[in-house]
Parts: sequence; C-alpha cells; structure tokens
Amino acid sequence: MVDVRLEDSVPVAEAAAELSAGFESAAGWNPAEEGPGWRFFRLRPVQIQAYRGYGELRGRAVMRDARWLA
Repeated sequence: MVDVRLEDSVPVAEAAAELSAGFESAAGWNPAEEGPGWRFFRLRPVQIQAYRGYGELRGRAVMRDARWLA
C-alpha cells in the first residue's frame, strides 16, 4: 500500500518536452495522442507498507512520514 501526496500536475499538452519524452520512453505510449484532458501528476510517497499475507503485518511499514524505515 502506498499513501502519496500530490506535489503538482500539468496538462500533457503543456508539459516540458523532457517529461513527455521520459514518460513515453518508460510507458511505451504518448498520452498526448489520446486527445485532450490528460495530465501528468507528480506524487510524493508519504507511507509505504509491504507484505504478502497476514503473518507479515508486523513490521510492514517501510516508509512513514516520507522517511525510509528499511
């Protein structure tokens, strides 16, 4: 589970060329080709929990208050 804080967002059509190119390289598609209304969001993780089952509930937090615990 990942809790995040929205840092900022920008319409894809107004995004810097480097941002658009980086996204397309990583994701394999360009949202600008899908039509208007698409945005890029910058999210900052605040809390991260990782576990596979109930037996791992203790110690599952690996980030809290935007600080790594593990």
